[in-house]
This record gives sequence, structure tokens and C-alpha cells, in this order.
Amino acid sequence: MKILFEHLLHHRVQIIDWFDTEKVEKISFYNNFMYREFTEDNFVCLVNDADEPIGYIDYTITKYTAKINVAMVKKTERKKGYAQLLLNELIKKLIQNGVVVLSLDCVPATTKKVWKKMGFKEFKEIENHKLLKYSNYKKPWLYKILVDTEKPTKKQKLNSYLELWTVDEQQAKELKPSYKWDLQSQTKPIIYPVDGNWKVNYVENGTVMEDYKIKNLHKGKIIEDYFLILK
Repeated sequence: MKILFEHLLHHRVQIIDWFDTEKVEKISFYNNFMYREFTEDNFVCLVNDADEPIGYIDYTITKYTAKINVAMVKKTERKKGYAQLLLNELIKKLIQNGVVVLSLDCVPATTKKVWKKMGFKEFKEIENHKLLKYSNYKKPWLYKILVDTEKPTKKQKLNSYLELWTVDEQQAKELKPSYKWDLQSQTKPIIYPVDGNWKVNYVENGTVMEDYKIKNLHKGKIIEDYFLILK
């Protein structure tokens, strides 16, 4: 077994044959694979000792975040730990490239249990999230933070801190912040899945620097793909 991040033409042909054998053409991503431009920055493949692909992950990197578009393992090779092996190798590469969060749309939804066993989590505050609260969003959105993060604090007297409400500005007027991070002693990145309309309060050396929607914080530089990321 070996992991390849390079995309070789004969492997592409073999994967298409594998699709045909398993009738994967009925699934919408078949055409996406046929016409996708694969590079070492968006494709990782597991091949067996006969140099045949038995699993792959198609992914997209933004800057600090990455998303799995498709993850496949041959039906005859499932329940052997190959999905975990592929994921582990992908995560190593993502971390090397500065990526701190990996997410995916769980399709089909029945695979949620598998992804959660591999460390993915569901979003907590769905009812307050503009995208996820819609009833037609049937595919669970899962995420996995890849690095150690700064934990929220319950300290009240802080000089520099970040407060986050998991509701919009109007609703936040009547509520205490949901999370608070101490920026004075911060040694790790602050990472949390968010909605861009949630209220945030940024205080530096006792002075309120910014106090409005999170998507406007630092002119939007710390929110990426529905994640608050403050390094």
C-alpha cells in the first residue's frame, strides 16, 4: 500500500473503471471527477501493491481551511481502515500547508457515524446559523479542527479579550456572550465555527477596538468558510 498525492493518468482510467463496475455513474459527482483538474494540492489516492487505486479523497484548500468534496473507498476494500489511513495522510499534508480546519458535507447522511468516529464534529448552534438552520439543509455539515486551540475562559476581569455571541447583534443586546477568550495569554489559535452575522466584541488593552458582526471583524480577515480563526 502507498499514498500518492500526484495524479497519474493510468490511475484516473482505473478509477473510472471502478466507477463503472460499482455503477457510481448514478451519483452526481461522477461527471465532476471526469472533468476535474487534479493536482497534488487537491487529490490524494491510496493504491495497493498492484498499483491499483482502492481509495481517494478529492479536496479543496482555501487558506487556513480545507473541505473534502468526495471520499471514496472501493466496496471490496471497506472496513479495513483505509479511509482513516487516507484521512491521516491528508491531515499531515494540510497541517504542513498551514490549514487548521477540515470540513465536509456528509453525503450520504448515513456515513455521519463513520466520520464522527474519525474525529469530526457536528455544529452546535444550528438554530442560530443562517445556512444550517434551513430545513432543506439535509446533509449534516461536519468539521475537524486539526491543531490545538485556545480554550474559552470564564475569567471576568481581563485586559484584552474576544467575546462571541452565537446570535446576531439585535438578539445579543439581551444576552451575555456565549464564549470569551483571553487574548493577553493567548498562545494557540482561536478557532470556532460561526455565522458571519453573529456579534463579536474585540477588546485590546481595555479599549473596545471592534464591536459588531463577526464578518466585519478586522475587515473580515479572521473569518473563513464559516470559521472564526484568530492566530
